[in-house]
Amino acid sequence: MTWEEAGLTLRGRGLLLGLAFSDLKGRTAEERTAWWVEALRAHGVLVLTAGRSVMRILPPLIISDKEIDLFLSSFQDVLQTEMKD
Repeated sequence: MTWEEAGLTLRGRGLLLGLAFSDLKGRTAEERTAWWVEALRAHGVLVLTAGRSVMRILPPLIISDKEIDLFLSSFQDVLQTEMKD
C-alpha cells in the first residue's frame, strides 16, 4: 500500500514530521486526524495536531530504540486497523 492509497502525505524536516490526512472511505480528513491521534495515544504514543488535518510527530532528540520500535509498531497497527474498516 502506498501513502497515497492510504490517504496520507508525509512532510517535514529532520525529526519534525507532519502527516497530512485526506478524505478516505467516507471519513473527512479532520475525522481521520482525530481518530489517529486518539488511536496512537491508546498505544502510548503522544502525538499532536497541527491544524485540522495534520498530525504532528516530534520525537525527542534522545529517543531510544525501544521508543522508535513502539512508535513504528503502533503506527502499523493503527494503519492496519483503519484500512480494515
